Amino acid sequence: MPYFELKNYFCLLFLFVLNKYKMRTTFFYLLLISALLTSCKKKDAKPTAEFDRVSMLNNYSDQLIIPGYADLTTKMSALNQKAIDFSTNLDLSSLSTLKTQWKETYIAWQKIKIYDFGPSLTAGIKKSLSFYPVDTAKINTNVSNNVTNLGDANNQNTIGLDAIDYLLYHADDNTILQEFSNVNRQNYLKNITAKMLTDVQSVKDGWSSYSATFKAASGNDANSSLSFMVNEFNKDYELIKNAKVGVPLGEQSLGIKRPEYIEARYSGISFDLIIANLDGLTTFFQGGSGSGLDDYLNFLDKKVGDQLLSDNISGQLTSSSAKAASFSSSLENEIMNNDTEVKALYAQLQGLVAEIKTDMPSAFGVFITYNDTDGD
Repeated sequence: MPYFELKNYFCLLFLFVLNKYKMRTTFFYLLLISALLTSCKKKDAKPTAEFDRVSMLNNYSDQLIIPGYADLTTKMSALNQKAIDFSTNLDLSSLSTLKTQWKETYIAWQKIKIYDFGPSLTAGIKKSLSFYPVDTAKINTNVSNNVTNLGDANNQNTIGLDAIDYLLYHADDNTILQEFSNVNRQNYLKNITAKMLTDVQSVKDGWSSYSATFKAASGNDANSSLSFMVNEFNKDYELIKNAKVGVPLGEQSLGIKRPEYIEARYSGISFDLIIANLDGLTTFFQGGSGSGLDDYLNFLDKKVGDQLLSDNISGQLTSSSAKAASFSSSLENEIMNNDTEVKALYAQLQGLVAEIKTDMPSAFGVFITYNDTDGD
């Protein structure tokens, strides 16, 4: 018989004897019973081990976020320089080089924009870099008027990577070259890239000090880094499902297709951006090669049926990326001519929402706090 069971047996026997011989002095009786019951309790089990959230946050900060913003800063600096080079060499070669750098920068941004808290949120970098759709008429008016105050709130729909998508791709290359013979247009392009570089650099620099704050907020309350990450993971995933796919497909407009809301519509690289965004979310979820949200879920042994919740989330992210890679033409062309398959992509994206928006936050004891009006 285990020690604690044997000990409990003698305690109960002693209480029986006390009662049998009618030891009725109330105070003594109650005091003795209290002491015996306290001493006879089973010893508390050893404290349950806790997941090392501090190590996880260190990994995100030092191995993913800071290097990610450093890489984006390098690519954005190169884009700014290519814009300057293009303005002094208006030829097809310079235009091609500029387009290549623009695409590399846009893809790099898709992989880091998930971390929209701390310095990124303060700088409003999402609106600065990837607001879409842009107002093309207003862009042309700004060019004509040689507008330089691009930080004004009224100009957020005339700047960023999607504004460059319009400037470089809305017509054939020869027409684009002809348009850029206008010095105002050259200046506008350079002002956009310079602003983005400044904004990205400020976020990169901000993380050098914010990193300590991020690592120290290791709880799971609304102001914890875990809460920020889980909320931003969900928010960014919803933007893929809704803004990148659902809105242009007509899922939020009673089936009326809205191709004007397609990201990077003129260049036709929308699927490339979706894939890069999903791959970035996968890296985010898995913590790269270090401790990530998937490891935390595994530690908690959270499952969907017989499958680990982490495996299910990773698997669906990967399969959605593969589905996006299966299309052979632009998103606009697929929506207008092959919407069945785009609807299948949307449904696949929809299928993961409950697990990342309900199951995962519940496992971590985190609340979804961002505003969401899409009905999920």
